[in-house]
Amino acid sequence: MGTGAYFDPAIWVPSCRTCNLVNEHAWGACGLLVATEPFSVVRPQRLAFGLGRLHDAGWTGPVHAGLWGGLRGFVLDVASSSERAR
Repeated sequence: MGTGAYFDPAIWVPSCRTCNLVNEHAWGACGLLVATEPFSVVRPQRLAFGLGRLHDAGWTGPVHAGLWGGLRGFVLDVASSSERAR
């Protein structure tokens, strides 16, 4: 799988097995299933892809209690990485 975690444990939404498999195949087709880039690059790509799929499907919930905190943590990680790059 390359470097980093398969998914963000704090940034997930409930899905049935079929949807999970569709997402896995879509990640594979987009080159996101096997992380060949550093996880700091693949992580935002995976998140943007997943959010796009949820939007396109008209998904409205439910969300788990930690999702918003997970998204906050993600944005803070990106901001921190940007600051270190300066």
